[in-house]
Amino acid sequence: MLIRNFGITLSRLTLEDIELVRYWRNSKDISQFMEYKKFITEDQQKKWFNSLNPLCDFYFLINWNGQKVGLIHSSAINWNDKTAHAGLFVWDKNYIATHIPVLASLAMLECFFEKFNIQKYFAKVGRGNSVAIRYNAALGFTQHEKSVMSDFDFYVLEKNTYYKTSQKLKQFASTISAENQEVQIEQEIWNEIIKLIA
Repeated sequence: MLIRNFGITLSRLTLEDIELVRYWRNSKDISQFMEYKKFITEDQQKKWFNSLNPLCDFYFLINWNGQKVGLIHSSAINWNDKTAHAGLFVWDKNYIATHIPVLASLAMLECFFEKFNIQKYFAKVGRGNSVAIRYNAALGFTQHEKSVMSDFDFYVLEKNTYYKTSQKLKQFASTISAENQEVQIEQEIWNEIIKLIA
């Protein structure tokens, strides 16, 4: 599966790229902001990848100017409730705290809200990660559930809220690229998703 919008390309994670993701996920710059901070082994990474449900777990490499700069996901999709979990990290220091994470989020959210009829997203954010909290707030996420078990709280984004709060972001994104959204998905996967959405 591939999503193109706002000048950015999201390509679905494949087995060939899981070591690249593991390398950066294990780096201190990334792991310090994750709930699971232990070193991830090659076997653990393969086990995780093989456990993903192709109809419910969509992990994408963020591609900008031909470079793989990060990872974003719509995962644990509940097709009955029309809910999903979101998250991302950017490993290329040239693009951290730039417009690139915003474009990636907009591209993914637009696709899953419009084409897959997702109605609500959840995100887990570290209580001390003020950058991520502000970033999610800019997209329309609000605190949903405060955890008593960890330092990570759940945030929620309703579809209608997203469309209200994202207008300025999408106007900005359109100045970078005026291209129309393009979604490529394997016919077999799409046929199965259609059954779940119906």
